[in-house]
Amino acid sequence: MKKQLLHLVLLALFGSASAATPGKAQFNLHCVSLRFQPGTTTSLGLRYNLDLTTDSSAASTVNGELAPLPVGAPSSHGCYYRLGGDIFFEPVSGSFFLNLPEARDDNTNAIADFFEVSQAVSAVTTIGTFEDFERSGKITTTWSREANSKSGTCRLNMDGYGLTFNLTYEILEFIGTLNYTTSATNVVGFVTLTNTLTPSKRLSGRVDFAKVTPDRLSLGAGSWTDETGRSTVFFGSEELDRHSTNYVNSLGFKDGDLTTSVEDYAFWLLRISDSNDANGNGIPDLSDVPVPRSPSLGVSLSNRQLLFSVRGEVGKRYEIERVSALGKTNWVLATSLTLTNDPQTATLPVPTNGIGFWRVKVP
Repeated sequence: MKKQLLHLVLLALFGSASAATPGKAQFNLHCVSLRFQPGTTTSLGLRYNLDLTTDSSAASTVNGELAPLPVGAPSSHGCYYRLGGDIFFEPVSGSFFLNLPEARDDNTNAIADFFEVSQAVSAVTTIGTFEDFERSGKITTTWSREANSKSGTCRLNMDGYGLTFNLTYEILEFIGTLNYTTSATNVVGFVTLTNTLTPSKRLSGRVDFAKVTPDRLSLGAGSWTDETGRSTVFFGSEELDRHSTNYVNSLGFKDGDLTTSVEDYAFWLLRISDSNDANGNGIPDLSDVPVPRSPSLGVSLSNRQLLFSVRGEVGKRYEIERVSALGKTNWVLATSLTLTNDPQTATLPVPTNGIGFWRVKVP
């Protein structure tokens, strides 16, 4: 039997429709609260101890948190304290109003250096106040921390008591990645984060963004799972503004530290850094309008049938057209299909003369 030679030429064309585009970005969380370890000092041979907390209940769980205060408060941060010692029958409880150093951003990533483990704090002094049922007065605090150190020192002087504590504070930070798929109007992704302070602590879960403009994203509320399977709820953020390749704004949690018995460490800064820029227009792919994805066409022969493998965007309609010779313009629709899988197979008969030219395109 004489074998018939089959000549195939495959072409791919695409229209103006935008397709879902995958990408990977850096995803960092920086807590605006600080965690203080209990402190001790001695004065005139007497021993004193100091604990910080944001729990105002009678049980007064000591969580070590120094939390941000609302705009208009007398200082940037505040908490309750318990001062105990040899001269006290029971600890004295009061309130701290402390000021953190003024915000600097030497690495120009739109996050204050103070809250980044990678950045140093060099002996900056600030003034605050304290108040309890016995005394009130001025607090002088001197902050220092080496670069790439999660722990720093706060030298805290309570003027009214004449006591100075060298306290250890810790920066809470999660760093990780965001794997995302972006379309013209939204971004769907999955984050995997590791706690810088305690690497065994992790968070992971889905994120959903709406595209406000090519420079702004809005994060919807959701929840993530920690390393033990517990769920932590986060609230939708305000619009994330773009600063070069960084997207930055605040992010609130219902409970930012599930290891304590109270809801605490709720306020964080979110920074997403995306270096992907497929069209080279200076706007990262995370918020930019996706570059149209060209469909592709493959073919194989089976039982005198042509099996066309179409790759493209699931949910989009594609057309396979045929012409008998190159140079002709009278392309004829051979079949059309809406992808439910990528790739997806379409079956067509072999031309009687064994010669054909096919192309796939977006209508």
